[in-house]
Amino acid sequence: MAGQDFEIIAADRTRLRGTLHAAGRPKALLIWLHGFAEHRARYAEMARWFNENKISIITMDFRGHGQSDGKRGYIDSFHDYLDDVDALFDYVAANFQRLPILLGSHSNGGLIAARYIEDRHYTIRIRGLVFTAPFMRVGVPVPAWKDKMARILGGIIPGLSVPSGIDPVLISHDANMVRGYRDDPMVFTNATTRWYLETTKHQSIALERANRIYLPTLVLQGTADKIVSPEATREFYDGISSSDKKWISYDGMFHEILNEIEREKVYKDILDWVRKYSRKLFF
Repeated sequence: MAGQDFEIIAADRTRLRGTLHAAGRPKALLIWLHGFAEHRARYAEMARWFNENKISIITMDFRGHGQSDGKRGYIDSFHDYLDDVDALFDYVAANFQRLPILLGSHSNGGLIAARYIEDRHYTIRIRGLVFTAPFMRVGVPVPAWKDKMARILGGIIPGLSVPSGIDPVLISHDANMVRGYRDDPMVFTNATTRWYLETTKHQSIALERANRIYLPTLVLQGTADKIVSPEATREFYDGISSSDKKWISYDGMFHEILNEIEREKVYKDILDWVRKYSRKLFF
């Protein structure tokens, strides 16, 4: 069925748009947090697949993304993103508390999810976490001079937009997905200096505080990812304190494993994990 759109308001009055992809007689609700410079509609295919397997999906455009308000690629503080999650969780708490709830995320959404679980007191009971290629470090190190310049400009001109350096051909081996990403008017190619400063700061914090994560956790990573560092993803995984955690790597896959040619294998691995680790709860 078609998704049901909704609007929520963050603490600073930023308007955020989301979509509920409701399964018939759902067994669980999977909240999904998208990555940087993309938007919730890019997960519609995944949502349909999970709906067919009795899992409802809810997605939201972060501020500065998709149909939500805010300057593209800009935040005053990384905590702005966590406030967006607060608003989404409040919406979920008011409407879906009877369903078991899991939190899934991709790339920058994974960094946001990690920082949220590490530091915030959330209003819903989360049964488990799923991370796909969480953005703990860039795949190719930023040259020292660029990093220094970004840090200087971030303090002087925080809203300055610069090319993000994301090459669409590195997201997937699926040519149709690459073409769709390149032609998507809601995908943008710039980042701001303030976003860079805040994100790199919280990448370090996320790795340092990974031991605060005790929820059942599944981490999935493509070995040929050049956008985020697979080594940093593994470092994050190793730091997680949960006794119920699982690591899956996909040989040769690029960054967007959910949009790769063999993406259904990734979907099935996520579904198998949910069933294996949560069977007594709702299967």
